[in-house]
Amino acid sequence: MDITWVGADTAQIRAPATARWCQEGNWLEVTGLLGDTGVGVVVYPEDSIRAGAYSVHDPTDSLGSGAAVALRWFGANAVYAFQSRSGSVSVAEESDGTIRGHFDARAVSVMRPETLAVAGTFRHVSVIPGETGCAAVVRRPVADTSVD
Repeated sequence: MDITWVGADTAQIRAPATARWCQEGNWLEVTGLLGDTGVGVVVYPEDSIRAGAYSVHDPTDSLGSGAAVALRWFGANAVYAFQSRSGSVSVAEESDGTIRGHFDARAVSVMRPETLAVAGTFRHVSVIPGETGCAAVVRRPVADTSVD
């Protein structure tokens, strides 16, 4: 996964990507992790993994079709965490059965009044099944601590 963000901080990383499909929750999670830095993209299709474009929303909004993006990294004295407010995610199937996609989102800090533009791509990522009970992870209420 190639990821770039600009705004309150600016960086670019290339991280190994993984993807899992939570059938009972009807969501696809694609993550890129490099050391203590991570990006997560979640797509909420209606009933199965489908190629197409998805509108990005705040992950604390009620779930339906669409997508959400989150980003975090460790600084010298703090953990920086951002979650999406708007943007788009696209997903497509590769000829070898893996997936590819790109995302572009506006994200806000969960702790401070800061905003980032985050964008990225992923290619040839195999999708594995989510663990039993994966839907419960998404359904827990989450407090919105961000500053708009």
